[in-house]
Amino acid sequence: MRRSTSLVAGLAAILAACIDTSELPGATDEPSPTIQLPSPGPTVAPSPTEIPTLPPCDDPPRLKLPGWSPEDLPLPKGTTAMQQLDPVAGYERALLTVPIILDEFIDFVLRRWPKKGWVLGVGDVEPGEVEDQFSRGKAFGAFKAQAVYCAPGYTIVYLIYAKDGPDTPQQPGIPSPRGRPLVPSASPSG
Repeated sequence: MRRSTSLVAGLAAILAACIDTSELPGATDEPSPTIQLPSPGPTVAPSPTEIPTLPPCDDPPRLKLPGWSPEDLPLPKGTTAMQQLDPVAGYERALLTVPIILDEFIDFVLRRWPKKGWVLGVGDVEPGEVEDQFSRGKAFGAFKAQAVYCAPGYTIVYLIYAKDGPDTPQQPGIPSPRGRPLVPSASPSG
């Protein structure tokens, strides 16, 4: 036990030396006080009563999927639209409710979309969200998926799509053939 305590303290000292806190809000040039880490306790899993519980999910609107959604772009079972948005720059848009957590949605997209011939972009993953673009032939789209933290949890997907989009995938913010930038991470509120 003593060896693991000194190992944790050593790792904490190395991490503290590597982190540049000068850019953080409220940072000063004055030395910060030494932080004493508590010694690690026993490594026993918490009981179910000690695990914080998430509030129950509020049921979002469940509308029919938009007619422009590609039939061969697989979506998890139970996916519905929660809002149909007006097209922008020739791209159809909608907010979807996917009844699985974000990690499962990511796994679903990575496994199933390429099997149907969709080419995925590089993508961007941050805590609680992921965004990517996809294409096949002239068809082009992008999505931003966000986790909804409630029990049992679900994912909201902002989906944009153009059946006759550009011949090659674009990065967000690059002008589309219709002269306006494609920005999949724009606010899905409409």
